[in-house]
Amino acid sequence: MPQRNEVSYAAMVTGFVRSGKFDKAEMLYVNVPAKLRDPVCSNALIGGYLKTGRFEEAVKVFKGMVVRNVVSWSLIVDGYCKEGRVVEAREVFDIMLEKNVVTWTTMIDGYMKVKCFEDGFGLLLSMRRGVVAVSSTTLTVMFEACGSFCRLWEGLQVHGLFLRLGFDFDIFPGNSVVKMYCRFGFLNNGEYEEDFRWFIEMLQKGIRPNEMTFSAVLSASAGLATLIQGSQIHAYVVKLDMEFDLYIQTSLVSMYSRCGSLTDAYRIFLNMKAPNSFSFNTMITGFAQNGFGDEALYLFRKMENEGLEPNQVTFLSVLSACAHVGLVDEGLNYFKSMKSLYNIEPGPNHYACMVDILGRARSLDDAIDLIYK
Repeated sequence: MPQRNEVSYAAMVTGFVRSGKFDKAEMLYVNVPAKLRDPVCSNALIGGYLKTGRFEEAVKVFKGMVVRNVVSWSLIVDGYCKEGRVVEAREVFDIMLEKNVVTWTTMIDGYMKVKCFEDGFGLLLSMRRGVVAVSSTTLTVMFEACGSFCRLWEGLQVHGLFLRLGFDFDIFPGNSVVKMYCRFGFLNNGEYEEDFRWFIEMLQKGIRPNEMTFSAVLSASAGLATLIQGSQIHAYVVKLDMEFDLYIQTSLVSMYSRCGSLTDAYRIFLNMKAPNSFSFNTMITGFAQNGFGDEALYLFRKMENEGLEPNQVTFLSVLSACAHVGLVDEGLNYFKSMKSLYNIEPGPNHYACMVDILGRARSLDDAIDLIYK
């Protein structure tokens, strides 16, 4: 290697760590030029120490760093949390100048792991008031915690947030929702029947449903694929003169899409006065999951043209659409744009979609290269 930089040094340190050769990793680290050591190379060594339970050595490297970034701080917060030392983790968390979604989620999960539910839930509320967006991983942590501690009311609030943010097509938090409701002891058929029971009980008591109530019961209709029941709820929404509420409209789009009624879903979407990112996400996902790849991509381009920010869910649907239509180059370009244009880190599902796209095009070598890059 003619000229080494901080990335190449970090890659070498990581390689030694993964193969269990810590003596070589440490020897290389000591000999890295000071200006190239922090933060990337130091982060690689800290990460290796933490994965093997060598927390104190990780802290020693961290304290010796001259330059730290959000990854450095997040690693140490995670380390303290995994040691069960959440007070010290929170002290580090509080003095961080920059926090990302990983930092927040790590601290919340740390609280939940030591049964400090109120602290974790309070931190979620603080996160919502800030500038960092909640991720599907954050919600998964919360669903698991609400189920473990039998916190039904908080679980319902998190479920409402889950629906509001348009994550109802995301399989990982979606599975956590089901597990949470099962832990609450709901009916064997899942949480959906319980949602309907509560809804009917509300109506019998003369309680007027709000947008969150309708969102939950429409999601139940979609989960049970009961189009007739979903249509009846839609009629009741119209009766209450709430059909132009954007939150309810988005829930209706989701319900009709998941029941396979794309015509109704798209009609409601077109009637939205000012669809937001979550509305676009829901319709794009509906098209993609029902095999309408061209329509999904058209809507994504429209979303971009209107200046709305896509998220991980959007790109999962876009890549799925490219797979359905067989657009290899376009799919690769969209995949690359996640990081380059929107600073979104691709997750396992995005890589799986890309492997599907390349596999369908019989570009297996490219698929392997993508996985091991």
